[in-house]
Amino acid sequence: MILPKSIWDLIFQFDITYHEKYRNDVLKELKRINWKVVWINREDKKIEYGLTKDWAETICTYWNRTYATYYNLSPADNPQQCYMTLNTILRDCKV
Repeated sequence: MILPKSIWDLIFQFDITYHEKYRNDVLKELKRINWKVVWINREDKKIEYGLTKDWAETICTYWNRTYATYYNLSPADNPQQCYMTLNTILRDCKV
């Protein structure tokens, strides 16, 4: 017998095993997420690294701000201009 969605929502609202499984699934998925840094002005190839968010932010801040300020470069003139983006294992897997 098929139950209405409102009944299923009520069941899942009070079912502790559902919440534990959901939490575990979310934690597993968060471990699979990493970040990549992509260089914009590189003609030879796009360089990417799988990193944690903190490391990706550090690299982008250095190349886009510190390096550019030191050499007085605009974003168009900066050969190391880069940005960070999400990179998940699931998206990059080839099946």
